[in-house]
Amino acid sequence: MNNPPAVKIGIIIAFIQIAIHISFLYIIMNFGLPNTYLNVLLSIFTVAAYSIVIYFLRATLVYFDEKRSIVNAFSIYLGLNIALFLAGTAISYLAKDYHLFSYAIYLYYVIVLYIVVQSFRVSQPVIKSGFALFAIILLIITLGNLALPAAFNFFNVDHHLYAYIHLLSILPPIGAIIIFNSVAGNSTKTLDHFDGKPLFKSDPS
Repeated sequence: MNNPPAVKIGIIIAFIQIAIHISFLYIIMNFGLPNTYLNVLLSIFTVAAYSIVIYFLRATLVYFDEKRSIVNAFSIYLGLNIALFLAGTAISYLAKDYHLFSYAIYLYYVIVLYIVVQSFRVSQPVIKSGFALFAIILLIITLGNLALPAAFNFFNVDHHLYAYIHLLSILPPIGAIIIFNSVAGNSTKTLDHFDGKPLFKSDPS
């Protein structure tokens, strides 16, 4: 079947997110940390692209009539990502107080575990393995972000190599692309059961 327009957009946005992350790493490796305005601008583009990707993943779950608890997990994860970005930016450039923000980070880890569990509960065969892979990716990134900085500091790894941790951020959009491609490339289930059904429809009851 031809790619549904919404799936095409999701794939394009995911590739844009990957390109932004690679560009960010290139700037850091060659010119050091970008200035404040460029850093904020790149961060906004990154969060915006990732938020759209997560929204499309959520829409995919709704499209395949997955359980409300699974859909809600992605809704919470989407909202928390945006809230943490806004709070982190405000604190970095205004308050300079990370005490309360640290509690939000703990909440983020709890939500990541929640979305990992819910992703493994996806039942539709077309997207089941894709969401399981996405869950594993989120878990790897979370553990990597927790463990790698400490390991790099312990072994006195050069700060330029430390920047490569940023490459972990390209894994979620890659996982999303796999899911979107599985939807677009399935010629049986998607056509026979979901023919004419919009990707963005009302949430499950």
